[in-house]
Amino acid sequence: MILGALEDRGVAAHGLRWGRVFLIVLIVLSFLFTTPGDSDARRRRRRRLPTYQLYGWHGNLSLEVRNNIAERTTSGKGDPADTSEWSVREGFKLRTRGWLYHPALINFTSRLGLVFDQDFIAVGSENELSQVDGTQVDFGVDVNALPNKPYPMSLSIGQSYQQQDSPFEERRTVQVFRVGSSLRLPKLTLGEYKVPMRFAYERVQNETSGNFGDKRIEDRVDIEADNQTSRTRNNLDYDWRRTASEAQGGSGMIERHRLRLHQERDLDNDGRLSSDFVAHQDAGDIQGNLASLNEALILKHSESLSSHLAYGAVFQDTGNNKSLYNSLRLGLNHRLYQSLFSSVSFGATYGELTSGTTSGFSGNAGVRYTKEIPGGRMGLSFNPSYTYNEEKNDEGALGSVADERHSIAFGQLILLEQPFILSESIVVIDPESGQRFFVNEDFFIVEDGLKTLLEINPLGNLNPDLFPVVRVDYEYELQPSRTYATTVYASSFNLHLLDHFTLTLNYSDTSQDLKQGRENDSTITDETNFNANFDAVFKNNHTRARYENVKSDITPRVTYSVSHDVGYRVSPRLNLGAGVVYSFTDLPDSDRQSEYYGVTGRGTSILPYRIISHFSVYARRSTEPEQDVTAYGGIIDFNYRYRLLTFKIENRIDWRQNEIKLGTTRTSDELLNTIYFRAERRF
Repeated sequence: MILGALEDRGVAAHGLRWGRVFLIVLIVLSFLFTTPGDSDARRRRRRRLPTYQLYGWHGNLSLEVRNNIAERTTSGKGDPADTSEWSVREGFKLRTRGWLYHPALINFTSRLGLVFDQDFIAVGSENELSQVDGTQVDFGVDVNALPNKPYPMSLSIGQSYQQQDSPFEERRTVQVFRVGSSLRLPKLTLGEYKVPMRFAYERVQNETSGNFGDKRIEDRVDIEADNQTSRTRNNLDYDWRRTASEAQGGSGMIERHRLRLHQERDLDNDGRLSSDFVAHQDAGDIQGNLASLNEALILKHSESLSSHLAYGAVFQDTGNNKSLYNSLRLGLNHRLYQSLFSSVSFGATYGELTSGTTSGFSGNAGVRYTKEIPGGRMGLSFNPSYTYNEEKNDEGALGSVADERHSIAFGQLILLEQPFILSESIVVIDPESGQRFFVNEDFFIVEDGLKTLLEINPLGNLNPDLFPVVRVDYEYELQPSRTYATTVYASSFNLHLLDHFTLTLNYSDTSQDLKQGRENDSTITDETNFNANFDAVFKNNHTRARYENVKSDITPRVTYSVSHDVGYRVSPRLNLGAGVVYSFTDLPDSDRQSEYYGVTGRGTSILPYRIISHFSVYARRSTEPEQDVTAYGGIIDFNYRYRLLTFKIENRIDWRQNEIKLGTTRTSDELLNTIYFRAERRF
């Protein structure tokens, strides 16, 4: 019926003929080879070779059909825009296991997957059809040698291939080859120590052809050794990675060596001494050397008093600049009557840079009080801190920052750490692939006094979903002498009653001042954050509320929201639920306000014959100064499973009305209807 409907819409028969033939052949083969009892009989009849055994066939056949219908009407733009899309996917997967000579010598697992896609898209009132065909092949094998010995070895080889033929662009193919191996060596005896070691290698080769073709090869080697005795734990880890890429815009290469040594030793009276050394070297498009050492000593003097001492050293060479930082920190922790916990710590730093020196000190204290009350508990905390740093630099010297990491999101400004930044020196890249992003195309530079901020361009290539974290390198002007003073006051209150009621209040005030710089007594950041959270659960009711007020010179905002959800078990086979939500956000700097409220409903029913049905409906509205959006929709689906057969039917409907008020008011209606069907036969 589905295939007939496709042909009625004018689809060429040859687009599905070979897919249907292949699907019919696979279905016949699957039922021939999965007759009940045939697997055991086949094993008994199979000729038993002393050096080879194949067993454990597993696989599935699947068929997916999806129909998307979109109707869009916009005021003042003539005829409505209609889009109808049918997609059919046939799939086949096969997995098996076996061994060579003996199961304890070499065993393996192989896999094979084939997927065929046909997409039919009709756009416009005349329903002109466009067909897109795709093919995916995936196969590989995993081999384990001597799995029961203390020195097993594994090898994994896999290849995947994707091809897409579309009238919109030239044929596009993606080939990925992956090979990896690991070896656990016998324990090496070094005096009284026995050190187990592990060696692993992996290569991934990705090649894409078409309008946006590229090629990337990544090699990785990992060597790990560890040893553990009754009082010590030692670990060594070496990682080497090399990534080479070629694209239409050019080629690039990144190579990194990383070594980590870690040791922990237990002392008398519950004390502990730990040491951690890390060194890595970057070459290619990203260059630099980094080495760090961290030593920590923890001593427990009594049941209520403990102390800690920590020393750290960091050396960094970015080519143009070198730096060596040393830090020392001492702290005390005290607990009184199991309810009052206090701590205090002091630290000092000193650094030598290519351009001069830096020094500073810091201190922080903390008090936390917890009180058991009838039906629950109450907690209070207060944590003030102060940091002071002083820099002395040569006249006209420049500082550089390499590998400053930031998480990104649309609409969120990124504040770079240093002031007086040279905007033309800013480089933004992806730390994993080395892909570079460009100013005014992928991001914008916003200068605000001493501060430099980055804003993501939603029309560029810097998509937060693909690149959630970026690396930023830049240079900045060093003043002959400057001091930083940072003050933080943080406090919180929480109340928890009867496992049903929770209230949390948080307050923090952060201020960073710059003195003796280009602008005397300048404030770099000044932010006050207060938020309150309320959570209550009573029987089938769940209520949440949140309030946040951020007073900041970067992104001030006020947000509050409240929601209530209730669930009800009508019968052992039927569950129902409903919820309401409201939120409001005010951004005073941009004169923007947004308001959102909605109603939702949901249900789950278990029907006869092992059919499970889910359904949900929603209605919501969001308003802003420039636009109003009203939306309604719902989802209903059925899942059926019987022995080795499963299928699913889902219907999703979304309707949205959008009113935009920019100059002239414009309205648009959008209706989306999706029907999805999937059937799978396992064997």
